[in-house]
Amino acid sequence: MHLTFQQTGVVGAGAMGRGNAQMAVQAGSTVWIHDTQSSAVESACQSLIDTWSKLQAKGRITAEQQQRHVSRLRQVSVIKDSGGFVTQRVVATIVNIASDICQQGICTPPDLETAVTLGLGYPMGPLAMGDRIGPTNLLEILFNLQTVYGDPRYRPSPWLRRRGALGLSLTHMEA
Repeated sequence: MHLTFQQTGVVGAGAMGRGNAQMAVQAGSTVWIHDTQSSAVESACQSLIDTWSKLQAKGRITAEQQQRHVSRLRQVSVIKDSGGFVTQRVVATIVNIASDICQQGICTPPDLETAVTLGLGYPMGPLAMGDRIGPTNLLEILFNLQTVYGDPRYRPSPWLRRRGALGLSLTHMEA
């Protein structure tokens, strides 16, 4: 099954944000790019437009495809800077909550992954996202956020801590 999201928000207009925006637009999604600096958003949009112009000039996409891509790219608001990147905060919190659900024995990691991908339409489950980022990186993000904000919601799940300390995958059931 191939999922296409009709609308996508990209937080951060740097190289990774531009790449994510380009892939989403080319897959058919309307994309809004957010960043702390409006000049970064403008630069990212222009860079994407230039990329599609070059692809069209080389015959890799048609003029119609180029026009559709540009029409799906949107000017957006500037987000306020804060401790921890916005996307890191969101993803780390989601993975931490998923880890807590597994810690409590509410469901197994495979069942959680299936529930989130099918139920919420995520392209991958939260534990797979956690594996992609790496449990030790997630722990560092969560510890830093807890230090900056003192908020208990950023306290890493014991399950996540244990798996990170042992170098284990979040999605597999070993140990």
